[in-house]
Amino acid sequence: MILIFAVNLRWLPVSGKWPIYGARNFSALISHMIMPALALTVVATGVIARLSRSAILEVLSQDFICTARSKEESERGMIWRHAVRAAIDSTVPVLGIQAGIVLSGAVCIEIVF
Repeated sequence: MILIFAVNLRWLPVSGKWPIYGARNFSALISHMIMPALALTVVATGVIARLSRSAILEVLSQDFICTARSKEESERGMIWRHAVRAAIDSTVPVLGIQAGIVLSGAVCIEIVF
């Protein structure tokens, strides 16, 4: 990310929390935090998305979803009301594990950036 966005494209600063020269305002602070935040969230978001998708697909093949479909309920309402609530049980424990991974990864990210 540093090589692409900071060195080659020059969209974001290479490192630090504040610019060495220039204004120390909120927009400068945000521009220095974009890359570390993205580096922390990309991996955790991918894991949670894959797990959520597989849990939803598993729930959609169960009998109570067929019953909800037979009652002529809207597809979107059926997914939110029945499928997501049933799939959340297998996703919540992984959120706790991913939170620990993100916190430990913050140490490494601080060293790099």
